Amino acid sequence: MKYSKSYPYFVILSLSIVSMYFLAEKFAHAQSLPAFQLQNLTDETGQLDQTQFLGRVSVLNIWASWCPVCRSEHAFLLNIAKTNQVPMFGIDLKDARELARNYLQAAGNPYRVVGADTQGIVSEKLGIQAIPQTLLIDKKGIIRYQYAGALDAHIWETQIRPRLFQYINEP
Repeated sequence: MKYSKSYPYFVILSLSIVSMYFLAEKFAHAQSLPAFQLQNLTDETGQLDQTQFLGRVSVLNIWASWCPVCRSEHAFLLNIAKTNQVPMFGIDLKDARELARNYLQAAGNPYRVVGADTQGIVSEKLGIQAIPQTLLIDKKGIIRYQYAGALDAHIWETQIRPRLFQYINEP
């Protein structure tokens, strides 16, 4: 049997459609943040936990200093943090604490609080399989949107920011 040149494109398209269906199913039902408590990466007397997300719309960014894609989005996260549009929190995933602290000290820290998920337990509870990932969390602590990959101005303006203001204006 001879396949046409378009066969590989058909297979890729079909797999993409099926993948989007399953991803849509995964995120069709918003989930609450799980109960968690992480030691603060930059202040060892503090912590990050799910209660800090209640009462306000927030962004949670999962990242690591060893992740090149995370590093590529870092300057953009700093710009977003400067606007004070939304409180931004971070979870540093499976990283050497000292390397992560040094990175934030050198590159700047866009996060109000950064939790150190050294074992990846909290990230696993959140269903994080790759980083960076950014979660938009509503006032009730419900994950309303999740973006995998590096944020940039286009993604922020077309996918995150409109939802952000929608959730801010909800009762």
